[in-house]
Amino acid sequence: MSDQSLAEQVKNDIQSLQSSVRDLQTSVRMTEILDSVEDLGTSVNGMDRRIKSLREHGYAFEKELEEMAADFEKEWAGIAPKLEAQIEKEARVMEAILAPVGDADHAVGGRKQGAGSPASTPEQAQITGGIAGRSRRGSGGKHPRQIRSI
Repeated sequence: MSDQSLAEQVKNDIQSLQSSVRDLQTSVRMTEILDSVEDLGTSVNGMDRRIKSLREHGYAFEKELEEMAADFEKEWAGIAPKLEAQIEKEARVMEAILAPVGDADHAVGGRKQGAGSPASTPEQAQITGGIAGRSRRGSGGKHPRQIRSI
């Protein structure tokens, strides 16, 4: 494997990992879950209008629907803020857990280094050291160190 293709492979691997980290960071924010909770709230709060529309179109059965919808709205009004607060709390915890991964992602791919400058982080030193070691040996032989996951 040539130095150029090895460097390209490492670059592609780093970009793929960065993309995965960004996707993970987006997921832990739980925005989709919060959006679903909001959509559910909209549905709950709109039940009375849907029932009224059914009644206007002649649906006469299940007379207790209006009362059930009103009770459900009241229950939801008590549940929703607590649910949203818990989701946001869990999202903050997961973001804090994931922060070191995002920092490593930024350190490896986010900063440019000049020729001969030392690596900014241990992870970057490990990667650049591995590349340099492979480059010095050419395409033959394996590097004695494994690049550990960041």
